[in-house]
Amino acid sequence: MNWEAIGAIGEVLGAVAVVVTLIYLAKQMKINTTAIGQMATHSTLMGRADSQRFLASDPEISRLWWTGHYSPDDLSEEEWRRFFFIQASTVRPIEIAFLEYKAGQMASELWEAQHQVMLVWGSTPGFRRFMDAYGKTFQESFRDYLASIVREAEIDNASSNNEEPNT
Repeated sequence: MNWEAIGAIGEVLGAVAVVVTLIYLAKQMKINTTAIGQMATHSTLMGRADSQRFLASDPEISRLWWTGHYSPDDLSEEEWRRFFFIQASTVRPIEIAFLEYKAGQMASELWEAQHQVMLVWGSTPGFRRFMDAYGKTFQESFRDYLASIVREAEIDNASSNNEEPNT
């Protein structure tokens, strides 16, 4: 066997090694992407569970949250401030979920569940007041999403009451 043949065999073996390495890296990237998606899902579910646990942990907090959403004018100034912080702490996990969903790191059915929560919240007068006061602290894309939720709720409310929506 001459040196040219040995060199050719070496090149073929090197090419095969490169292809095998690329296949291995592609599989590892797929595994990593799946793990990131699972972590995003876990993070979202835990954040929502923590928010729900927080709201249920104290009757006064629960009362403030419900009254703040549906009858914000019934809250004193101090109660409104507390509602404001309670609401912020319950919306932040959904903001994180929104950003993960937009980045392709969350399953659409999990995001759809969060979206349904936001549709309910967006229909309440307290949430709209909260957004007027606090909305600018959210990331722009999430803020735009929340504004669309509030508009959608206003249109739904107006059509069910035969009124003109606020635009």
